[in-house]
Amino acid sequence: MQIRGLTKALQWLRDEIGKKAQRLLLGVISSGPIPKHVSFIMDGNRRYARSHDRTVQEGHDEGFLVLGRVETVPYMPRFKDFSDIKQLQMLEICYQLNIKCVSVFAFAIDNFNRPKDEVEALMNLAEKKLIELSSHGSLLNYYGVRLNVVGNIALLPESVKRAVRKAEHMTRHNDV
Repeated sequence: MQIRGLTKALQWLRDEIGKKAQRLLLGVISSGPIPKHVSFIMDGNRRYARSHDRTVQEGHDEGFLVLGRVETVPYMPRFKDFSDIKQLQMLEICYQLNIKCVSVFAFAIDNFNRPKDEVEALMNLAEKKLIELSSHGSLLNYYGVRLNVVGNIALLPESVKRAVRKAEHMTRHNDV
């Protein structure tokens, strides 16, 4: 019992320190010039996986987690009655810094030359994450998120195309 209580206390302390450190860091960052557009390039997931004795798929999954670590919404009074609402931490940080446009480069056409099982896993991950984003429509609207998928969408599997169309359609009215 005592160990469980100590573990919970340490977890709480770590979370509180993390929140304060994030606020401090955002304050420091926001004191300088802030870009209006930030891009994230999803690169190096396979190298990461190999260097950490993980599968390539696990590397891609963890790469997405780094970009979009899911956290609870700590300071959105408009949503405080909905404790189960989640959001993507990177989007929250960009929002707090007043960054208006965020791009994610997730799949280059050359990636179709990778092994078939890796391409399928990446397509499944894309579909899953687009569906996950779409399930948070009120949150996307709150932030004014407009999702646009750029590239040759015709090359994507039908299930991914459906997920793209749904996410783009539900955010079409938001401003960029």
